[in-house]
Amino acid sequence: MSQLQSYASVQLHLHRPNGAPRGTPMVPPIGSPLRPDGHSPRPAPVTAAQLRNLIPAEADFDTVRWWAGEHGIPAFDGSVFMLAEVNAKRLRVGLNPFKLVRRA
Repeated sequence: MSQLQSYASVQLHLHRPNGAPRGTPMVPPIGSPLRPDGHSPRPAPVTAAQLRNLIPAEADFDTVRWWAGEHGIPAFDGSVFMLAEVNAKRLRVGLNPFKLVRRA
C-alpha cells in the first residue's frame, strides 16, 4: 500500500485535498455528478426479448480491438470467446453487440 501511495504522489502528482482527514476513503459526495443518487450507476440487465430485437453493429477487427482496449479488454484476439466478452461489455453499457465483418 505504501508503494502505491508513493507512486500516486510522486509519479502521478495526486494529493489528498486540503482539510481532508487522513485514513478515511475519498468517496464522491451524494449529489455529485459521479454519484448522483448515492449509488454507482448500473444499467438494467438485458432480457432475452431485448436481445432478440438488437441489431448487431457491423465492425471490422481493428474497430472491435480498439473499442475493447478502450473499455478494459486489452488483449482482443478475434476469437469467439473474446467477441462474446466484448459484446457482454457492450450490453452492460447499453450498446448493441458487434458483428465482425471483413474490411471492404
